[in-house]
Amino acid sequence: MENEHWAADLPGNDKINDEENALDLFSGLEEEPTQAEPPVEAAAEPAADLPSEPTIKIEGGLDAPVDTPVYIPPVQEPGPQVPEPEEDEDEDDDWDDEDPEEDSGSEMYRKRLRRLIRNLSIIAACTLVVVCLIVFAVFNHMRNAQKNKKKQNAAESASEVAPEEVYEGAEVVGVIEQIDGVNGKVTVYSALTESTTDFDLSRAEKITDQYGTEIAVSNLHRGQIVDVQFNAANGKIDLFRLTAEASELTNAYGAVIEDHVLTVSGVAYSIDEHVVCLYQGEDFGIQNLTQQQVFTAKILDGHIYTIYVTYNTGQLELKNTSSYVGGMLTVTSATGAKSTVQDVSSIMGPVDVLEGLNTVTITKNGSTLYTAKVFIVGGEVRTLNLPESSERTGAVKLVADPESASITIDGTSYVAGETIELAYGEHQLVATAPGYSDYTKDITVGQPYQRVLIQMVNSTTSVSITSAVSGSAVYIDGSYYGTAPLRASLYPGTYSITLVTPGYYDVTMKVTVTGGTLEQVVYFSEFYPEEKEESSEPESSSSEPESSSESESSSESESSSESESSSEPESSSEPESSSEPESSSESESSSESIPDEPEPDPSEETGE
Repeated sequence: MENEHWAADLPGNDKINDEENALDLFSGLEEEPTQAEPPVEAAAEPAADLPSEPTIKIEGGLDAPVDTPVYIPPVQEPGPQVPEPEEDEDEDDDWDDEDPEEDSGSEMYRKRLRRLIRNLSIIAACTLVVVCLIVFAVFNHMRNAQKNKKKQNAAESASEVAPEEVYEGAEVVGVIEQIDGVNGKVTVYSALTESTTDFDLSRAEKITDQYGTEIAVSNLHRGQIVDVQFNAANGKIDLFRLTAEASELTNAYGAVIEDHVLTVSGVAYSIDEHVVCLYQGEDFGIQNLTQQQVFTAKILDGHIYTIYVTYNTGQLELKNTSSYVGGMLTVTSATGAKSTVQDVSSIMGPVDVLEGLNTVTITKNGSTLYTAKVFIVGGEVRTLNLPESSERTGAVKLVADPESASITIDGTSYVAGETIELAYGEHQLVATAPGYSDYTKDITVGQPYQRVLIQMVNSTTSVSITSAVSGSAVYIDGSYYGTAPLRASLYPGTYSITLVTPGYYDVTMKVTVTGGTLEQVVYFSEFYPEEKEESSEPESSSSEPESSSESESSSESESSSESESSSEPESSSEPESSSEPESSSESESSSESIPDEPEPDPSEETGE
């Protein structure tokens, strides 16, 4: 059977079995084809009788045509059967049920099939690894390509955006001529360029006041001078702020406008048709501005951008002026901004007066004939009827501090606290008082009753001098002023105050009087008794204990008859002796020598 099987594949047959050729073709992947060897004679061993494997040689490799001539060795006669060597159990697990009688061709077929499967597994594993590597390489390449593409796109987008973000820095300083707070649209006029520029505040990065504090659009209004920094290429606003460069002219009046020049107080400023003139938030019109209105102007580089009319004018019409002809009419605003002065005539037209409360005064020959308070409404005419009599007087009460002041008005003397009648007009008042600086004041009488307060300044200081011993005579710089206690009005300076007290040494004190002080107190508390002259030692020794006991037991207000009888001889002689030394030694003895003579101690005398 085996010989027949192999005989079917001889070159003489029409075709070769496809399955066998496929096995031989795949087996060539593992082993290199070798040259066919000539047949070998059967050996003496029993193994030599086994048929040898047919070897197929394919010239040209796997790509050679099927009809390539194949050499097949001659068939040998079968010899004695030799048991086949045991194969690995793992290797023959799938073939345990096979018939051991199978021919060697089927066995060879199985081996080659297993080899084919192993080779295919290796090839598949290698192919899988290669595919994974390829997939990884492709994925990594795609990722890197994506990153590079992103970078390229970013670079391209940056290069594309850069031309659109061209920055053309520009700056405009001018006045807000128009504003739409709802939509955030403003129009700024610059006198420097004589042009207007529209801005969209919704594109502003920052809106600030002149101090750098951010503000809302609602805080902006017409007439404000602003500094705008923006990109002229796209209109984006970098900074929109109220400028701090502008100056301000406040409470100005008397404006004269001529040929685009406004002159105030001799100073000329340029203006144009774009000037913003407002009154109470509404357009006033620069053509309506006269010399009477009070206004505030915003100025930059000598150009007036904005005018705020702070006080408009009304008109005052005077009636019954015949008694006041030749007088001077003065209307003074309560704000103090300005006054209107005009001569009074028999026929007077309305006078322009600032709105608000005003004081109307008519004077003639230095006297006030009429005065009154009048409230004027802007744009309206107020009529004032003057009284018929021009000679008017008012009651004036004189109130002075101090009340002892002497008062003189226009050369006539009056007393403080008196109420007098004075004609309307100006009067000169002079007040004097001892120890006070002279007081001079011009008073104006312009109403039926008024009080004049005279507050004088004290130029001297009241010095109060008191003594611990009563009956002390007070000498100031050698001048006798009286007996303490007393008050003396002294000018600022240093004085020597001496107290002369009978039975005591004179006491002198240096006192400095300061200006502006209402009162200064000087108190003398230390006095040293004078030493008495002794006629004889026994008398002095006998009288000393008595006098000491009397001084201890008696008070300053009490006197005893015993002390009078015992001291009569001495006291009778004492006044003569003590009065003479008093007058003679008064100049010689001073307070400087007192500390050298200690006061005698009565206890020591009694102890002796």
